[in-house]
Amino acid sequence: MLHMIIDDLQIAPLRSFLTSLSMLIGIVALISSVLIGSVGKDYLQVINARISGWEPTYTIAIEDADIDDLDTNARFYERLESYDQGVFAAEYVYNGMSLQDTNGQWHHVEANVTTSYLSSVIFKPLMQGSWLSDTDQYATTEVVLNKAAADMLSKADSASDSKVDETTAVMALDEHVQTFASVINGIVDDGSSEPEVYINAFSFQRLVPQLWEPDGLRILFHPITENEDAGETEIQAKSALKDILADTIGGSASWNRSDNADSYKSVIDLLQKTTLATALLLLLVSAIGLINIGLSNIEQRSRELLIRRALGATRSSIALLVLGSSIILGSIITAVAIGISFLAVPLIPTLLPNGSLIGVPRYPTNAAFLACIASLVTSTLGSLAPAIKAACLQPALILR
Repeated sequence: MLHMIIDDLQIAPLRSFLTSLSMLIGIVALISSVLIGSVGKDYLQVINARISGWEPTYTIAIEDADIDDLDTNARFYERLESYDQGVFAAEYVYNGMSLQDTNGQWHHVEANVTTSYLSSVIFKPLMQGSWLSDTDQYATTEVVLNKAAADMLSKADSASDSKVDETTAVMALDEHVQTFASVINGIVDDGSSEPEVYINAFSFQRLVPQLWEPDGLRILFHPITENEDAGETEIQAKSALKDILADTIGGSASWNRSDNADSYKSVIDLLQKTTLATALLLLLVSAIGLINIGLSNIEQRSRELLIRRALGATRSSIALLVLGSSIILGSIITAVAIGISFLAVPLIPTLLPNGSLIGVPRYPTNAAFLACIASLVTSTLGSLAPAIKAACLQPALILR
């Protein structure tokens, strides 16, 4: 029977090719709909995480806290870092920070006086060097530049005759009355087009106490537990932070959800649903094409099928011959579509913008399984009517 089914497919190869083409497009589109969702979500998550933090991220404004004492702040950092249900990162606000280039020119920069834990809340991909040291490690005044700040220094260096000291950054507050030098640990690509610097808060207060005059304090929080109840996680974190503040620097906390996850989730859902609907429509068109071609084929092959019946073929064997041809054709097309998509997945990162930081996505095995089912259903539905018509042919008609 299998040999007869294969021979049946070879009778009209062009017809078989055209029939399978729409099915191939539909199955590839079906797999693509899942890939669009997963790759698009990963891409937007990374972009969003560089700007406002991983999903979810909370920004907590701290009011009326005593942030002048070094030892108190050290205990504050230690308590924040000991919380095991999420990541807290303190960030002190400095509005008047400037960075000096190699020509002696001053440039205003956004200063983030923070701890090493900031990179666990907001994605800071390293381009060069290393991130800030932990608070339990002895460190000199150290700073990490973003790409815009590093480019500003390199352009100034190329325009001057002096040689840039690539390991040191000279900064100052307000009117540049008192400057301080910091070791440049590394460079990050934080997605900002404006120059920004990330300064180790603990070493800055310890070694440059005369400039420790922050304009405010905020804390960033990202839960790391797999608790499905986000509200319960937030309540636990609020309670823990309240205790930490009471035991260390004091003050009150005002919480606000700051990541933009909801904005891109709706876009991804819409893209995925639209692509899935297109794929299903293509498969429906493919099924209709199979029915049309199958019925036409039965008309053309009616004499052949009647001879088979006259020679002893049963109704079921005739129906199985027609059904089997479509199902095998659908299986071959599914295998080809899965193979094409499997080879195409590693190429996806090359199609994304430079700096997207997206690796090779995981192959959507669930989509491939769904494609196999869709192919089987499409092939069966498309050949069911022709199979019934072929089985109902009467052997006596051959005598006409």
